[in-house]
Amino acid sequence: MPEILESAEMANVVNYEKTAHNEITMTMKGGMKICRLRETNIVFLHVDGMSFLLNTGGWATKSTKTHMVNFLNRNLSPEIKVGVFKRGDMRLRILNGNETIEGSFDQWIVADHTDSGYTLTSDKSK
Repeated sequence: MPEILESAEMANVVNYEKTAHNEITMTMKGGMKICRLRETNIVFLHVDGMSFLLNTGGWATKSTKTHMVNFLNRNLSPEIKVGVFKRGDMRLRILNGNETIEGSFDQWIVADHTDSGYTLTSDKSK
């Protein structure tokens, strides 16, 4: 599992706010944002504002998917569209201009953004 999941200690939180029912957004030292649904950190948004990690925490539910998408739509650049859906397994789809990238995951997936576009790494790609 990515080390970033281990780094989300409450001692590193500099700000938090309730952003939806059962959801808070935390800003960490260094600028990373985390979306927490109930007791699970479900989205980690890198300080670049483009790269992110999704984590179901074992809760691959409609509610988890909805909160992931809503958080990303509030925090990513407007030209980037993200969808999370389930067809047997969890799927992530990113639309960034002319680029469309899709990947599957069980519990977590990392979307790493560089100048050449997105690359995806997940627990299914190991």
